[in-house]
Amino acid sequence: MDILTRLYPCADCASHFKEVIRRHPPQVEGQEALEQYMCQIHNVVNERLGKPAFNCAVVSSRWRPLDCEDDGCGMVGAPRKAFAAGSQKPPPV
Repeated sequence: MDILTRLYPCADCASHFKEVIRRHPPQVEGQEALEQYMCQIHNVVNERLGKPAFNCAVVSSRWRPLDCEDDGCGMVGAPRKAFAAGSQKPPPV
């Protein structure tokens, strides 16, 4: 989560986000906990910007889960599906 605070091009936003994370430590007990945490943090930022809050009850239905069982979703070190016959390189991710 800390790396996210370094990605913002706006120094004020990065500083605010870092403070939000400090006050509200990440909830990573599982996928649902992380989804809810990210939504709630998003709403902290929305409130600061005067934007309406997102309904966190619909997070799971808005973004479908990744189906990574077959190919690891292209993660570094994850096994890839077999290459095409004669190919020396894996297909682009």
